[in-house]
Amino acid sequence: MLSAASVSYSMLAITRTLTGMALSGLSLIVLPLGMEWVDIEHRTFSGVLTSIFWSIGNMLLALIAYLVREWHWLLVAVTGPCLLSIIYLWWVPESARWLIANGKVKQAHKHLLRCARMNGMKDFALSPEVRN
Repeated sequence: MLSAASVSYSMLAITRTLTGMALSGLSLIVLPLGMEWVDIEHRTFSGVLTSIFWSIGNMLLALIAYLVREWHWLLVAVTGPCLLSIIYLWWVPESARWLIANGKVKQAHKHLLRCARMNGMKDFALSPEVRN
């Protein structure tokens, strides 16, 4: 959104570079995390579906740019949905692998139980080597 308020080309270039870096980081986090929380049979479908939405968004950019001619408002129009995705990240659980690697086994177990229930699985126990 800061890009839309740019008063010079230098400011626009810097803010767009920072936006690109942030989106790259967000993609590197969200794609593997989304695939980690999906069962093995549906991981490929999940990855393809995510890529399709990315491609559709890029195609819609041409339509939005045609309809919104002023570049300031175009930046606002295409950045708005990104802000919603950042707010949504507060409700996405941490990676179970990351939690276990950092000693937060009980929290990982809680998230894995929830995931297992959503996939129709019964309760499971932690192995002794993970508990320690």
